[in-house]
Amino acid sequence: MVFRATSRVLLFDPSGRALLFLQYGKTHDVPPRWMTPGGGVDPGESHDRAAIRELREETGLALDSIDPPFLDEDFDPDQRWHPYQTGHWAWYVVRTNRFDPAREGWTEEEVDDVVDWRWMSADELEADGNEVEPPNLPDLIRAHRLPVYTQEQLEAEPRFEVPAFTTDDAVRLGLIGLEVIRERGLDLALDIVLHGHLVFRAKTGSTGPGNDAWLAGKAAVARHYAVSSLLVRRRLEASGRSVDDDGLDASYRAHGGSVPILVAGVVVGTITMSGEPDVLDHAATTEAVRRFLV
Repeated sequence: MVFRATSRVLLFDPSGRALLFLQYGKTHDVPPRWMTPGGGVDPGESHDRAAIRELREETGLALDSIDPPFLDEDFDPDQRWHPYQTGHWAWYVVRTNRFDPAREGWTEEEVDDVVDWRWMSADELEADGNEVEPPNLPDLIRAHRLPVYTQEQLEAEPRFEVPAFTTDDAVRLGLIGLEVIRERGLDLALDIVLHGHLVFRAKTGSTGPGNDAWLAGKAAVARHYAVSSLLVRRRLEASGRSVDDDGLDASYRAHGGSVPILVAGVVVGTITMSGEPDVLDHAATTEAVRRFLV
């Protein structure tokens, strides 16, 4: 029996969509299927190095290293698409900004076999109608599409502290935030509050009045605790407590998306985003802050 070791990569954009290729297998007599970047492990090559190489060859994305695989197991190849009978694969997660994959590293076979590529959510993949490999690919996308923030990681994030922060700074930060939202294809509402006054507000995509209480509630948490609202959530989860235990009412919402703005160690304002899962809200907010501080 012919054996093949392979590495496959769930490559996610900031909205949690995965880059997929609609690709033929060993023959064009069988309809193509959606699959992730990845491919065979060369002799003497590790699964990690194969994943890095395949990403570079198939998408143009160059990585120096990659996180350990979330899945490493034997599998039964679908004989409709593969000429080998047994296999072992390792699955990886990589997160990046959305881009158009480069074709320069494709083999002649890949140029002939790849029909289409798209950044797709699990729902979009299921609605497409083409087959997928493996059959549980939508479930894998759902399980891994969101970034994971541990309390330790959040504690290590730098504080948003500046010597001064003016209304003009708030507007510049807001425009940067909008740039991040658009680049990432997110549906987010954005507030910047300075000295208790709403200085900047924008709502994109499907956001609207329903986001207002979330914006205010997450900002209240960041302002009260002087750390990001997602860090507050993780601290509360770890201690088994809630904001109620600190004497705060239900208007305080300990969910990710708000970061306090500090001047001389004092909270003077907040930047808050809401509309997506809170880890995406947090990621977009902190990216806006990072760009502002550059």
